[in-house]
Amino acid sequence: MTRIVGVSGSPRKGGNTDRSLQEALRACSETCSTELISLANLKIAECNGCDRCKKEGTRKLPCPPHDDDMTQLYGELASADGFIFASPVYYGSVTGIMKIFMDRFIPFYDDEESKSELKGALRFKPAGAIAVGGGRNDGIEAVLYTFYRFFLYNDMVIVGTAGYPSSASNLGGTIFSDSKPDALARDAYGRNTLRALGNKVSLIAEKLAESGKKRR
Repeated sequence: MTRIVGVSGSPRKGGNTDRSLQEALRACSETCSTELISLANLKIAECNGCDRCKKEGTRKLPCPPHDDDMTQLYGELASADGFIFASPVYYGSVTGIMKIFMDRFIPFYDDEESKSELKGALRFKPAGAIAVGGGRNDGIEAVLYTFYRFFLYNDMVIVGTAGYPSSASNLGGTIFSDSKPDALARDAYGRNTLRALGNKVSLIAEKLAESGKKRR
């Protein structure tokens, strides 16, 4: 069964970002399984740029200097077929915990000199992004572009929301919270982007998985 993993970079469990991600995951194909990973309260050390992961990284311990909560996440991410990353807008970008999480993806990086056992594990897998902003035009697109650059570094397939009616954006999931709870109940167009995103990521993941089976 195709598996879609959602990652929430909000420090508030159960808030607008978590709920937005849940809405997108609910819209995934009925033949997909889904999992939501919340980074809130996880212990993830900052990358120190030592590059030991490229020289010594294994599937059991991809990042030799740091055996923390990220260690288990590596395996869950490597085995996924598609992804949806979500973050609230903090000072025009993703949250600190989301950036630290992304910085720890060097074991996946397809560097020709890397000997990491996870090298290239995310290549050609579909990935979409959700941004939750307190202001309608105050950092939402910047968050999406931050995610998209990150996806490109990992050679993933970026998924937007074009082609779905009554959506607020073609770029991905966009929710205007007005810095208040229950944003989903107030932003109908934003909800449509979440549903479009979840549906497209799952369908593309299924098509790519099926294509891979035919090639084998």
